[in-house]
Amino acid sequence: MDSVMKVGVIAIAVASCLITTLLLISMYLRDPLYNRLDKPNSLKYLRLLGKMQLVLIVLFIIVNLIHACGVLIDDRIFKSPSIFMVIMFCVFVFFNAMDYIKFYRYYLKHRDDKAIIAGWYMQKYFAADNKDDINYAYEYLYKASEYKSDSVYIWSRLAAMNERYFNKPDLTDEYLAKAHQVLNTIDNPSVKDRSILEVATGDILLCRDNIEEGLAHLKNACTIDPCEFTKKFYDNALEWAAKEEEESTPDSESV
Repeated sequence: MDSVMKVGVIAIAVASCLITTLLLISMYLRDPLYNRLDKPNSLKYLRLLGKMQLVLIVLFIIVNLIHACGVLIDDRIFKSPSIFMVIMFCVFVFFNAMDYIKFYRYYLKHRDDKAIIAGWYMQKYFAADNKDDINYAYEYLYKASEYKSDSVYIWSRLAAMNERYFNKPDLTDEYLAKAHQVLNTIDNPSVKDRSILEVATGDILLCRDNIEEGLAHLKNACTIDPCEFTKKFYDNALEWAAKEEEESTPDSESV
């Protein structure tokens, strides 16, 4: 009987080490797959990896519960783990479970691949935009529009960027018209969609030196959505307009 129990202990130890190794490998493979989400089949493999990690977490818990039951049966063979090992086990399970819920739940729950890839491009866009890398930001935003053509935000930002950074008024007008078209197809457009379109319109008008009308649109955006972004954008525009007016006004002493 003791020999059988010893074999069981070895089997549990081997299983626990194997499962832990596979969990670490799955965590290592996740980021390379995520960074290539726009490549063919990457999303499919990412979902498979998520399912595998869930199975491994469940198996890891089962194996360690079997070990715990073995301690109750015969603690001479199944040595009771120390408090440190119990804490490490709980931390390991908690970390993997939270990591799975945080990362994989979205990709396994949502089946709209185009929307997922568009969201991936939007994350890339925000990262590039925060670094003021305009060319990459625009590229990622345009790629997002190929997967999600019904976004007021995407078309509004594309329009504003073409006007402000690339001096392409034809594309500006085309994308701004698409943003209006998308907004008009929505029965109950969100506050964010309405405000971002007003911000983009105001920004474009300011770039075209139509200051009064541009500021009116930005003020309307603040009325629709008085968030920090719209208020800051409006305040910066007011400051810029004041400087422009001051520079264009002749000095009284020179008259």
